[in-house]
Amino acid sequence: MAVGFPFNFHNLRHKFAIEYLKAGGGIYDLQKILDHASIKTTEGYLDYVDTTDGTKHGTGATVSHPAPGRKD
Repeated sequence: MAVGFPFNFHNLRHKFAIEYLKAGGGIYDLQKILDHASIKTTEGYLDYVDTTDGTKHGTGATVSHPAPGRKD
């Protein structure tokens, strides 16, 4: 059964990350889930997620969870 796109682990992981952020998941939580050493790697997924006000994450949108140890 064809799904219309290459189905592999990387694509599934990418889709999960985007859907997680769309559902309101925090960027720092996602970093831990994906086991990224740098938050910069995880922030790349923000380019694929629209915020509720029509802007893209990373262009003025706030992140739902502060970095571990930060008092925001």
